[in-house]
Amino acid sequence: MSIAKTIKSFTLPAGANTSGDVRGLGSAAPIEGIKAMRTKEEKQAYARRLRDNWKAAKKLLTDDKISEIQAIIKTHGMKISVTGYMCVAMQMRGQELAGIPYLDAKTYKGWKENGFQVKKGEKSTLSGITWIGVSKKEPIENAEEKPGYCFPKAYHLFHRTQVDAIGAVAIKAVA
Repeated sequence: MSIAKTIKSFTLPAGANTSGDVRGLGSAAPIEGIKAMRTKEEKQAYARRLRDNWKAAKKLLTDDKISEIQAIIKTHGMKISVTGYMCVAMQMRGQELAGIPYLDAKTYKGWKENGFQVKKGEKSTLSGITWIGVSKKEPIENAEEKPGYCFPKAYHLFHRTQVDAIGAVAIKAVA
């Protein structure tokens, strides 16, 4: 099967959550950032929700689906994980948004770098998950690996329907 056909025929496996509630907060609810959280319990619940969403996406990945996603990632030169791709794909399908994750859904900065501006008043309805590594300051003797841990962090994405080309914005303003 050609890569173009693979991209067009991308579908979620049977039993996938298509409600768009990948973040555990409802499909339209913005994900609350960790900075807005005050208590240790709120921060732990936030991290637990993100970990649960990551695990749910990972469970849906079959060998065929992994190969399909890897082909898409390689074709477009993306630097993302298969599970990260799946997390965003699940949300896009749940919200009935067409396209390929990370090509048709980018961060604010990603759209700016590609010559687009997020429309005024648009809110992010998609989010991705990244893992932040933290190493401890004091090394343990005779340890082969550096001690530390990883924690998940959400970032917001905007769909292509939420942006305008920067040149088009300037033309509209002049006209």
